[in-house]
Order: sequence, then C-alpha cells, then structure tokens
Amino acid sequence: MNEKMPRTPFSTPLSGSAKEAELRLKNIFSGPKKRPPALFLALVFAVCLLCGNLVSCRVKETGPQAEVWVDYLNTDEMPWEDIAKLQLEEYPGVTFRWTPYGVTAADETGEITLLIYGMPAWNVFLCDLNGDGKRELCATVSFGSGITDNHIEVYDYAAGQWYILWDRTEYDYALSLEDGRLQVSQWEYQSGWPCQGEPISVGGLALNSADGLEGTWFVAQAAESFYNPAASAAEPDAAARAAYTKVLEALFFHRVLPDGENGEAIFDDMSENEFALADVDGDGREELVLLTRPVVYAGYRGYVLDYDADAGAVRIQFDGFPSLTFYSNGALAEDDSHAQGIWTDDFWPHSLYRYLPETDSYELAGHVSAWEKSVSDINEGNLPPFPTEKDKSGAGILYYIHPVSSYEYLNTLENRVNMAVDQSVYLAWLEPILEGSQPLELEYLPLTEENISQIKQE
Repeated sequence: MNEKMPRTPFSTPLSGSAKEAELRLKNIFSGPKKRPPALFLALVFAVCLLCGNLVSCRVKETGPQAEVWVDYLNTDEMPWEDIAKLQLEEYPGVTFRWTPYGVTAADETGEITLLIYGMPAWNVFLCDLNGDGKRELCATVSFGSGITDNHIEVYDYAAGQWYILWDRTEYDYALSLEDGRLQVSQWEYQSGWPCQGEPISVGGLALNSADGLEGTWFVAQAAESFYNPAASAAEPDAAARAAYTKVLEALFFHRVLPDGENGEAIFDDMSENEFALADVDGDGREELVLLTRPVVYAGYRGYVLDYDADAGAVRIQFDGFPSLTFYSNGALAEDDSHAQGIWTDDFWPHSLYRYLPETDSYELAGHVSAWEKSVSDINEGNLPPFPTEKDKSGAGILYYIHPVSSYEYLNTLENRVNMAVDQSVYLAWLEPILEGSQPLELEYLPLTEENISQIKQE
C-alpha cells in the first residue's frame, strides 16, 4: 500500500506529496464542548424523521465502551509522515496501519486491504458497535477540496463491511470520546468551515438501526465501499508488461523519460519516482502510470502510458504535472503545479479530463480555480471583499470554470468578480464529467530495481 494517495478535485491529495496536504488541511476542526438545549434537539429530531439519518428517543444516552487509537481532531498539527500500527487480539495475524490518508489491514499473507480513506483521517476509535465481541474501527474523515465535507466511516473487519454516516453538502459529522463512549457531533454543512463552533446535535453512534436504543443516535448505514484498492481488474498482458518494464528500466538506468527528449534529467534519488500498473481508463487493459520528480521542480512530469498491441510499442496517452487522480468512469484530474495567487487556502486549482473510449484518449473538459471568503476576510487591504451576493449556496467559496487555465482570464479584479460562479453551477458542471464516479486508489511503487523486477515476475 502506498502512503501517498492521489489528489482530486474533491480531495486533498491522493497521490501528491504530504506537504501540499499540510498546507491545505490544518486546524479544520474544533470539537464540541457542550450539548445544545433539549428543545433544539427535539426540533432536529422532527426534521430528521423526514430525512432518515438521526433517530431520537428521550431518557438517557448509553452505548458500548470505546477506546482511542489515534486522535488529531483538535491538535495544532497533523503528523503527515507518521504511521501508527496496531494488532488486536480478536484479529490474530492482522496488522492495522493508520496514516493521515487512511487505515489499511495486512493479513498473514501480506495482502493489504484499504478499510477507511481520509484526506485526512483525523481520528480512529475502537468500539464493538454490533455486539459480536469484535471491535470495529470508527473514524472521522475529511473528503474534498473546496467542497470539503467531514463524515464518519466505520469498518467491521470481522464481516468485511463498511458503514458510513454521510450527508454530503447537508451536514458535517465528527467523532469524539466522551466518558469512554463514542459521541457523534453534527453541524450544518460547512458552518464555520467546516466543523467549528457549537454542533446542532450530539448523540451516540449505531449501525444500521437504532431500534430499542434510548437517547439520541446517529445511524451509520451499511454500504458498498467505493474505495477500490484493486483498481486494475485487467489481466496482466505479458507483452505489455515487457514493454512497460523497458520504459522503467530506461528511466532507472539511463535517465531517459518516456518522451525520449529529456534523457539528461537529474535525479537525486530514483526511488522518489513512482509507478503503478492499473486499468485507469476502464478499457480493460493495464496502463502504466509513471510519476517523475527530478531535482528541478519545473521538470516534474506524470505519464499515463498505454501499450499498443498492433504497433508493439508503448505510447503516451497523457502527460502533465504528476499530481493525478483517476476516476472509476475513466475521467482524470490534474492538479496545477502552483496555486498561482492568494485567493484560496483549501481549494487547489486543477484541470479535468474526460476519457474518450472511441479514440482511447483524454479530452480537456475545463480548468477550475476558486475564491474563498475566509481568505478575503483575513487579507483585508490585500484582497477585495468577498462578493457574498454571488454566493447563493452560502458555501463561502466561488468558482471559476474555463476551457483552459483560469489565470489567462482572471487578470483583472473586474474579471475576478464577474466570472465567479456559485457552488451549484460548479457542481452542475462537474456531474456529467465525473458521473458520480469515485477516485481510484492506485498502489504506487517507488522506482527501484527490485520493484521493476517484481512486475516481470507477476
């Protein structure tokens, strides 16, 4: 399992370096301190009977005992390079591993399974929520960039079942430990950006149903996990693997990049380059994704390489900055190398590409950048006031969508204001490109002689 996940237009990097995530995901949360009045809870209960996620009864709140594994929800710093490992007696031979990017499990055979994914995963608690005598892993995670939400994921390792408490664009949720029991806090979506101040409701955490439980309960529903650790369902092709091996060996031994034009690139450490084999465009064949990071930052490059069986050669299907996110419908997001300005803090500008199966190629759908209200608020005198009248959704962020790099259009203050669009416009534009698809997780390997040899033997 690679510790670096690719970044997405919904995410803070999935495959980029931790330093970018650290700049964009800090101090997002401040945890709940007290409960709201009982009358307000009753009002929330009445509303939620209609939408289905909150089940409320009177009397008292109880629940199984829980314990913390990791918790950075209310700390000043997220340890982006840290790894925490854990073995539990109820799961012999299994090693659980937490990084800021999620939780994985490795069994005795060495097979790695992605259980929980976060950007970051702020905390993880252990609690036997279903009463089977085996503790589940319960986490608060962030998802998104610019339209970040915060929700709860639970993984029942004994049953191999994933649960979510997630109302994207309606509510944010966070877990904490109160008197030895799990507490769920609920906020209006992005109120206080995104989970600061008093929550609108607090309660316990249950799985699938809160029938028979006393008190206020939030129900995480069993779901099909969209995190796909085996992104490549394609059978390895011997000819393609041999051709991809030659590409990797040319870079490792001779510093020759796939385009063949930059054979003199300087690398301090070849293992800082990464590669993955996966069917990233959904055509049923493996592609080679290669992320190169030479000494000169301007030379950073990412490639999607495809094997052309008719020609017996490898061709470049896509190349760009090596912060790439692949989606289950074949779409591709490429982050900008720089944010190009001080208009955003959390949202990272990026380009989105559609996959065209008829030509087995990518087509640029557009470039997206943004303007965040919080940035204007703390930069009075340097930035103009945020145009709240254009923020119809009340999200505290406006977007710019252009056919190519937005910076060619946003060269005047007038354009900054006039070209900004509400979040609803952005989401409407995004939907037909991503079609509800989710990011693929690729298993990137450092470019080493051993790892190159490994793909020959698979």
